[in-house]
Amino acid sequence: MLFRSLAFAHLLALDAPHEDARAYRLDRFRTGHLIDEKGMGNQPNLH
Repeated sequence: MLFRSLAFAHLLALDAPHEDARAYRLDRFRTGHLIDEKGMGNQPNLH
């Protein structure tokens, strides 16, 4: 929860998303770039 607060504060202060939060943008569904695309899911060896 702390990261969400820091990422939101970063967005408000700089009017740009935090580097770590960019992967969670909602347009990832439209563009097809899902979060676990890089093999970082629950079991990366299955991707």
